[in-house]
Amino acid sequence: MHLILITPWEDYRQLAENLSSRNRTPLADNEASTASPPHIRRRSRNVSRDSLLFAKAHHTVCYNSEPMKTLGLIGGIGPESTIEYYRNIIADYRRLKPDSGHPAILVNSVNLAQLIAWMNEDELGKVIEYLVLEIERLARAGADFGAFASNTPHIVFDEIQRQSSIPLISIVEATCERAQALGFKKVALFGTRFTMQGRFYPEVFSRAGITLVVPESEEQTYIHDKYFNELLNNIFLPETRQALLAIADELRVRHGIEGLILGGTELPLILRDDEHNGVRLLDTTRIHCDRLVKELVS
Repeated sequence: MHLILITPWEDYRQLAENLSSRNRTPLADNEASTASPPHIRRRSRNVSRDSLLFAKAHHTVCYNSEPMKTLGLIGGIGPESTIEYYRNIIADYRRLKPDSGHPAILVNSVNLAQLIAWMNEDELGKVIEYLVLEIERLARAGADFGAFASNTPHIVFDEIQRQSSIPLISIVEATCERAQALGFKKVALFGTRFTMQGRFYPEVFSRAGITLVVPESEEQTYIHDKYFNELLNNIFLPETRQALLAIADELRVRHGIEGLILGGTELPLILRDDEHNGVRLLDTTRIHCDRLVKELVS
C-alpha cells in the first residue's frame, strides 16, 4: 500500500500526533517545531517506518510497502489545465489501482507570461534554459520522470529531453499513438500559433504516416487570440465554442479530416464532446494523462 497525505505545514504537529497514535514514531518535538524545510528536497527522509517529504508550504507523508514512481509535472501553462491534469491522473490511477491510495505527483507551476514573452521574441534558447532548470528542480525533489502539462513547450521538447536528467513523456508522441490506434490517416490541429505553425506535431505525425493539416492564417489568428485572451483566463464563451466548431467543419469539408487534435490543453475545457459532425476530437490532456498513469503503474 502507498498512501500519500498532503497537509498544510502548520498542521504538522497534529499530523505527527496522529502518526504516534498509530504506533509510528513522529519527529521529535524540537525537530518538528524548529525544522525549516527547503523549497523542495531531493528524496524523502525516514522517520521510523514513515517516509516524509517536506516542501515549503506543504509536506507529503508516505507509507511504502512497494516502490512507486513519482511524476514531476511542469504546470501553470496554464493553471486551469494543470488542475485538469491532476484530477484526471488521480481518477485514472484510482480506476487502475483502487486499493493503492494516490499516485506520487510533484507539480512545478512555472511563469507562463515569461515563457510566452520569450516565444514571441523567438528566444527559444531562453525557453530551453528555463524549462531545463524547472525540470531539474522536479528531479531533485524525487521525480522519476516528467512531463509538460501543455502542448506549446513541446516546440523545444527534443532539446529539453537531451538535457534532462530524467525521462520526459511527450504529449505529441502520446497523441500520435492514439491517432494511429484509431486508424486515422488525416487529422487537423488546433492550438496556439506556436503549436499550429511549429514543426513538432508534423514531424512526429509524418513519421507515423499521418497527414496533419492546420487552419488558414486568419483562422489561426482567431484561435490563438481566443486561447490567450479567453481560455487561459478561464473564460469559456458559447459563441467562441461555436466559432471553433465552425472552423472544424470547414477543415472537414476542405481536407476530409477524420480527427481534430485539441493541441492546447485549455481547448478540451471548451470543446468537451468526443466528436463533432463525424470528426473525432482528440483531447490531448486526457490522452497525455492516460499515458502518464500507465508510466506511474508500470
